[in-house]
Amino acid sequence: MNNDESRDEELLRRALRAEADKVLPSPDALARIRRRTARPPLWRTPLALGLAAGIVTASAVVAGSVVVLGGSNQDETVTGPPDDTVATSDPSPDPSTSAPSEAPPPTSPAPEVTSPPAAVDNANVPVYYVTEQADGSLRLVREFRDVPAPDGPVVAAVETMLAEPAQDPDYLSRWDASTDV
Repeated sequence: MNNDESRDEELLRRALRAEADKVLPSPDALARIRRRTARPPLWRTPLALGLAAGIVTASAVVAGSVVVLGGSNQDETVTGPPDDTVATSDPSPDPSTSAPSEAPPPTSPAPEVTSPPAAVDNANVPVYYVTEQADGSLRLVREFRDVPAPDGPVVAAVETMLAEPAQDPDYLSRWDASTDV
């Protein structure tokens, strides 16, 4: 330690000692400190802990109910008239005998109800890339992507990682373009 540092340290020590000597604790200070620390803070009382546990439990029940009772977001309604509303009368009625308020019977057969084509399920999968740190080292990072997953989410994640660049420009793919899995 050089001479300037030693002198500065001694000056600081003297100033702190002079300020500490000015402090005069009251005779009952220790007893007051012990009383304050003897009782737990409000947030650690059994009532507060019980309320916190109740809130967490209620939140879990509500979230579980939403997931279970939420149902599908897909519209599964069938369009077109039901089969029992198709007219079964003579296909060529006399227009003069029909009432003007009645609609003419359909001239084409009722549309057939067909099931929608099987949709490819999308999956929200983690896709891994690397990023360079300030010290030059590499760190593994991930992005979540909604991608088609006909063969499962793991295959979809690997195929996306190999085929698509990262959305964040700071993330890099270290895979060779010819890599095939």
